[in-house]
Amino acid sequence: MIDGDAILAAVLSLREATEMGFNAVDGRLGSLETRVSALETRTMRFEGNVMERFDRLDTRLAAVETR
Repeated sequence: MIDGDAILAAVLSLREATEMGFNAVDGRLGSLETRVSALETRTMRFEGNVMERFDRLDTRLAAVETR
């Protein structure tokens, strides 16, 4: 004979485990999104610094060329 209570308990246990797994994955994705955002910010700063240095070098080169 099929035990309905045991089946219900198993289904509820599986559902709870699935929700916990989804929550863990969601938390991990949130953490990764935060890290990617931080890397994008750092990359933009780096690009800005490189462009500033090229501008300064270009200015210095122009000054040398006009001498």
